[in-house]
Amino acid sequence: MLSEGLQRLVDLKALERRNNELERFTYTVSLDLRSPLISIHGFVGLLEKDLNSGNNEFVIADLTRINHVASTMEELLSDLLELSRVCRAVGPIEEVVLADWCQSPWNCCPRGSRRPAPTFASTWNPFRS
Repeated sequence: MLSEGLQRLVDLKALERRNNELERFTYTVSLDLRSPLISIHGFVGLLEKDLNSGNNEFVIADLTRINHVASTMEELLSDLLELSRVCRAVGPIEEVVLADWCQSPWNCCPRGSRRPAPTFASTWNPFRS
């Protein structure tokens, strides 16, 4: 009974840490995505003024800026989606004895063999509990 309560407390603390990390991540992403939107709104206002005044030179400059900021936002969203894909694509976990790999560069592979290099992956995933 005591160990179940203790395990529940440990699980709740781990969940709380993950939620805090997710909140910080969400806040940062929200700010990063909001900035281009604010810029687009500002440039649209300038574009309206320049269109009303007939200043075609500034209209072209405004459209160029809007396009640049929209491209920046598209890159941010693409990076976020890629991060999501990477975090979800977790390969099989394999136990590795590091001493076997770290003794010396010459002992890593038997003569004539091509042993694949070890890969290490974090088990932390913000999209899984």
